[in-house]
Amino acid sequence: MRCSVCLFVCALMLLVPGRSADAAARTVCSSGCQYTRLQDGIDDASPGDTIMLRAGQTFTENVTLRNKNTSSTQYITIRSDAPDSSFPASGVRLIPEGKPGANTSRSLLARIVGKGGSYKSAPVIDTASGAHHYRLQFLEIDGLANVGYETLVRFGSATATSLSALPHSLVIDRVWLHSHPTLGMKRGVYLNSRSTDIVNSYFEDFFHFGDSQTILGTNGPGPYRIRNNHLEAAGENIMFGGEDPRITGLVPSDIEIYGNYV
Repeated sequence: MRCSVCLFVCALMLLVPGRSADAAARTVCSSGCQYTRLQDGIDDASPGDTIMLRAGQTFTENVTLRNKNTSSTQYITIRSDAPDSSFPASGVRLIPEGKPGANTSRSLLARIVGKGGSYKSAPVIDTASGAHHYRLQFLEIDGLANVGYETLVRFGSATATSLSALPHSLVIDRVWLHSHPTLGMKRGVYLNSRSTDIVNSYFEDFFHFGDSQTILGTNGPGPYRIRNNHLEAAGENIMFGGEDPRITGLVPSDIEIYGNYV
């Protein structure tokens, strides 16, 4: 009888709307894993999956978070495969080694760096139209190969003309984001999305001959939660506006900025 009840309950759990019945851990590393390229893992991932990047390895590619064309509210998580116990607890800012108060060794993070060359002005991480429910954790996102150009992470398009085209339900949590140490970069995150959290992360070396920002939003409605980050830019650390939104009547709203070191 107990086995029958257990099977019945498990069957009900698989039928819960939005629950992925085959949520998987997808591994990415230079050899011996399911994938050698992060983009391949993203392309194959389903809602609820976790993409585990090998700690201490560098992944040289510019990637796009795909729209999975599903109504699921389960997150696809992209993270280092080092254990959670190696990192600051939830709600604690990640501070990389070599910085005052450091609490995270660089060797524990998975490093994503752009390809450079003809890709130097392309985001290292980009989003497809309407992409949703992605979480980035325990990563080093490095703008070294961008050699001073443009945006490190682009959430949504500044030229989108409808809310449905904007990505949503995105999280950056305990991530180190930085640019070229001497050439800088224009911005850390271009925030033209809906419902996005940027928390407990470390932004460094965002400077440019013109304006620069750690976080800039021009064409997204919010809500946004920017909480407990180290934000380092030579222009405006956080900026909303600066140009007219392309979506008619859009006003960025419901923005929480709390507990950041600016």
